[in-house]
Amino acid sequence: MLVIETSQDKTLLADAVDLTGLALHSKEPDLDSSLARRLRYFEQALELRQAIHDVRGIAESHFHIGLVY
Repeated sequence: MLVIETSQDKTLLADAVDLTGLALHSKEPDLDSSLARRLRYFEQALELRQAIHDVRGIAESHFHIGLVY
């Protein structure tokens, strides 16, 4: 079980989730079947970043969500 206790832990987790979404996006940029999956990763990263008030990260997450659309 993963225990997230500090904002630094949440930052690292958000970065990892975001990178997973980006990896999927670069691997399958035009596949409609993976759009929802990529969006979930980007939205999860956004939620983590909002929880720790990471302004730079929030902007990055919004950008990545925009890539899906």
